[in-house]
Amino acid sequence: MQASSLISKKWIALTAVFALAAALFAGFRPGTSSAAGTPDDPPPVNVPSYQWAYNIKQSNPEIALKKGTTFLSLNELSTLFSDLVLSYDQTTRYLIATAPNLRLKWRVGSSKALINDSVHAMSTAPFLKNGTLFVPLRDIVMVAGATMKLDTSGTLLVDYGPRSLLGGSPAGWYWVRKDNGNVYTAVGSEMPRRIGYSGVRVTQYGYLDVKKTGETSLLLTVTHSHGEPALGTDIYRLVVSGGKLVRETAVEYYGMARAQSVEEADGLLVLLDGSELQLVRPDGYVQERFDLKALGGYDDTYTVEYASVEDRLLLIRPYIRGTTLLVDLRDGSAAALYKELLSEEEITRIETTEPSPFVPDAADNLTFVKRDGDSFVFDYRNLFTGEQSQLTYTLQ
Repeated sequence: MQASSLISKKWIALTAVFALAAALFAGFRPGTSSAAGTPDDPPPVNVPSYQWAYNIKQSNPEIALKKGTTFLSLNELSTLFSDLVLSYDQTTRYLIATAPNLRLKWRVGSSKALINDSVHAMSTAPFLKNGTLFVPLRDIVMVAGATMKLDTSGTLLVDYGPRSLLGGSPAGWYWVRKDNGNVYTAVGSEMPRRIGYSGVRVTQYGYLDVKKTGETSLLLTVTHSHGEPALGTDIYRLVVSGGKLVRETAVEYYGMARAQSVEEADGLLVLLDGSELQLVRPDGYVQERFDLKALGGYDDTYTVEYASVEDRLLLIRPYIRGTTLLVDLRDGSAAALYKELLSEEEITRIETTEPSPFVPDAADNLTFVKRDGDSFVFDYRNLFTGEQSQLTYTLQ
């Protein structure tokens, strides 16, 4: 924990089952699924909880105390509850919060709120102070399914484990549940609707990236880092088309090497499902499939650093070995570029060192920068001298 005169926030990962707060509202359970999963769904996983600490005895522009009740600003609530879309309409004076299976509508000055179309009595009312909206923390904690307590030092502790990864914008929000992989979407402050089931499971640190790929198509990329110190990386790619989840892939890595691949090649999505490369149209149709173990020649997991459908070329890297391969898909040949670009000393180093994603000595230290016509440009760092340079390989 790092203390601050403003806000002290403690991030403590827990491995225990995330406990829901006691229900404040009859018949309302925050964040629960509105329907059962598919019959062959794997069981849900435990998701991490984090602890946030607020020193309410110190002056803080994000905190307000009123008649014994603690209020947080809308900005601070958005940080704490990272899987909720929180907005305030200055015209109607309504606070709206949305998340999978949750929509809260609460007017400034009112001690009643609409939660999933039912009216509920709240502890007190939100208020405006110098143009900033302050909301009773106790009620949001209960609605979101968090817990809070005041310790003996006067520090207010809030435990909350975001159940979903959230990405997008008001034009289209997307949630991927960490525990069961369900995918939701909403426009603006609408109630989110489920658009599919996925195999995503996030037990530690996760991030969701949303990229528009067509008029009605998107690519959702979930990156899950796990283990200590976060050496495991799972990358899920979810294709959404026509408002539905139509395809998903997953690949796992373990080590310290770079695990990200390119997303697109000549209008096709680049998806990795284990060792299989799929080149996929934005609507989810698989145009081509390739076995990267067969192409690369190593029983390894791969990354794809460049792909050209038109020229039938791939730059791939076996994760453990870490040597860049240029694959010609016309004949299936694979050229190890370190043999073409590096010195004899560096070639010997690579070929006499046991491959490992934890030790860079066996890797070629080539980082693809760009393709310029028939030339491929790489940044290179010499392990012996530490010298940085750029190297170019030209197609024959």
